[in-house]
Amino acid sequence: MVKSKSDSNLHMKLDQSEIEAMNQTFSEHKTRIIQNDFTIRFENNFYQLFRSKEVKYTLKQ
Repeated sequence: MVKSKSDSNLHMKLDQSEIEAMNQTFSEHKTRIIQNDFTIRFENNFYQLFRSKEVKYTLKQ
């Protein structure tokens, strides 16, 4: 283990907008279409989604 030169903590607290910006920076977002049988296709694989009352979704028209 490496001992620090100083006991001071120089880390700064992030505000909410900075936290959200970090979440966007370090995540990859993909748009997928949910089929009628609640499956999605990603990289030539099909994935089954489980229905949940907590998840809200809207149908595109």
